[in-house]
Amino acid sequence: MTTAKTILGVIPGLQATALVGRAYKMVPKKWDKPQKKQKSNMMKGFFDITVGVALMKPTAQMINDMK
Repeated sequence: MTTAKTILGVIPGLQATALVGRAYKMVPKKWDKPQKKQKSNMMKGFFDITVGVALMKPTAQMINDMK
């Protein structure tokens, strides 16, 4: 395994961590009152997470296919 492949192998983990952080930001706090803008933020967040998860597998496959 080359050094570049080893370093690039960290990328899917970082992507997953970023998605978890995005999901955590979407969780409303107890003390927050619901706002009109919250619905659009939730929809955007769900879209970001859905696309991010779908892109993680091809990214990992490209890294694994490297020589």
